[in-house]
Amino acid sequence: MTSPLALTFQRAFLQLDPVIKMWIQSKSNQFASVGRFGPCELNSLTQEMTARFGQTASAGNPPLTEVAVNQVLQRMKQQLASAGSGASPDTAELQKKLQQQQMLLQLLSNVSKSRHETVTNAISNLGR
Repeated sequence: MTSPLALTFQRAFLQLDPVIKMWIQSKSNQFASVGRFGPCELNSLTQEMTARFGQTASAGNPPLTEVAVNQVLQRMKQQLASAGSGASPDTAELQKKLQQQQMLLQLLSNVSKSRHETVTNAISNLGR
């Protein structure tokens, strides 16, 4: 079952400009093929996205960065699933990838929470 947050990201991705969508797909394939996407990779992705697309990267609901991270996670899940359907993968490697995925989900959750708190604080400051 797909979570409501994942559905939001999927809808946001489908509505993106084709150039941005193609760039995100290429980046998500790149990260999925490497099998690593941690804080350093997120920082690199965010910087490249901001340099390439400017304020578009942080605008919208959800922001383009979160949509891109979701796409990377989806690609990595697909690769894990396809690895499981072929020859039996190395269990330690599979566990490592699953752990990285869990860390990414936590990172994405933290980014969303931080964004929510920032918006909430800004709104409360308007009322003063």
